[in-house]
Amino acid sequence: MKNLQSLKDGAKIKRLLYIDQFLLLIKAINWVNVS
Repeated sequence: MKNLQSLKDGAKIKRLLYIDQFLLLIKAINWVNVS
């Protein structure tokens, strides 16, 4: 049971990191478009 919970937490962290990278990519594209 505890293993399952840690797997869920790992997936959550991965998703957050993925979203962070996606937002950074969007910011970079916007920055290039502006300059």
